[in-house]
Amino acid sequence: MRMPASELDRWLHFFQHEPAGFIADNWRAGITTASILNAMMRLPSYEALKPSDIFPNPHENTAPKPANPKKVQALFVQLKQAKTG
Repeated sequence: MRMPASELDRWLHFFQHEPAGFIADNWRAGITTASILNAMMRLPSYEALKPSDIFPNPHENTAPKPANPKKVQALFVQLKQAKTG
């Protein structure tokens, strides 16, 4: 099956504005993970995790920022201490 270049351009434009597939799935997982951790740790809004702390934001047109592993690791340490203490 052949696809005209104009059709390919339309699809490329669409996926730049509406990511799909594993990129969108990763972002949804980041939203869920950040929400659960924020609720479990009862973090104030100024310390709350954002989905972009877990996965790069597919809606930004900039180069993806790496996740912040130290912030996430510190939250898991706090969570473990709260569970055992």
